[in-house]
Amino acid sequence: MHIDAVWNNYLELGTAAYQTGNFELAEAMLTKATKQTHENFRPRTLAVVYENLALVFRKQNRYVRAEKSLKISLDMHKENRRPDCESVCRLMTKQIELYLLQERFSLAKSTFEQVTPLYEQIRDPNAIVPTLLTIALLWTQAGKHTDAMDVYNLISKLRRAATPSSDVCA
Repeated sequence: MHIDAVWNNYLELGTAAYQTGNFELAEAMLTKATKQTHENFRPRTLAVVYENLALVFRKQNRYVRAEKSLKISLDMHKENRRPDCESVCRLMTKQIELYLLQERFSLAKSTFEQVTPLYEQIRDPNAIVPTLLTIALLWTQAGKHTDAMDVYNLISKLRRAATPSSDVCA
């Protein structure tokens, strides 16, 4: 069987297991995919696998493992893509969420400050809004209302920028 087919099978099985809530199987399949990809090192492919592994760990409340997987994925994206790429933005936003879940507020805030200029450069800012809403909610739950308002203000700004203006009222 061709290497790509083997990798793809692992990735598909891992994704299906994740979607059905079988996180142990998802982890096993995605881990096999990382090993398969490491043997034939392809940074972009490997970055996707590590991002998916981070999602599995996040669902299991294994935040330290999720954070490590996200960092590996983020580093690979930064090395192999433009620094303002949507993938980098998405991964940094997931990092913020992990930091907040672990009550690592200063890291969450500094990462948010680093990634904020990138949000305005992505093609479809609405794609990141659901994750930003989660971050705002986590800030609110932590009693950090000023930080939550910073996120809400950013969401409003992104939505305004993504909506074409019109002089005609509907």
